[in-house]
Amino acid sequence: MEAAGFNKLSRLTPVSGLVGTAGLANCIAVVGFNSSNGEMAIAHYDTMNCADFHGASLSWSETALTKFRDWFVSKTKANQFVVGLGLIWFNTSESSGKKSPQGYPAIDDRRYELIRLIVKVFKHEPTQSGRCFTCTVVNNKIILSAHSDEKIMPEGWADAGLVIPYAELRAE
Repeated sequence: MEAAGFNKLSRLTPVSGLVGTAGLANCIAVVGFNSSNGEMAIAHYDTMNCADFHGASLSWSETALTKFRDWFVSKTKANQFVVGLGLIWFNTSESSGKKSPQGYPAIDDRRYELIRLIVKVFKHEPTQSGRCFTCTVVNNKIILSAHSDEKIMPEGWADAGLVIPYAELRAE
């Protein structure tokens, strides 16, 4: 398995192989595929790097997430993506108790806005959430699997991969 450690991008591997990352809370797992050469890679992206805080409110930066996607493409030549959400974006029952104007937990609004941004930037709607994700392709079908723990990951996974240069990818 090719692994992406915290805030890292894995090495390329054939789509018939396996990529994975773990330790996802507010992070997302982004898998990019190059349909021309049949390779893929996975990144462990911390969503706080595309979050803009304005006092107590938060908005998402399309520019920062787009710069990350463009960096990912420059390293892998990916032309298709799938995304898995970290656990915070699934378990909204643990929210602070603050409610949106519609009466939903406040984190739900942030999650919905993040999902809309992911759809816009990566052309993929994430439908799974987990602490760990693996991905492979079988019979031309992408299989993104969520896992509740890191047991599937190889030893040393957390240090594997190329560091994502967040400072270079910030919105101006």
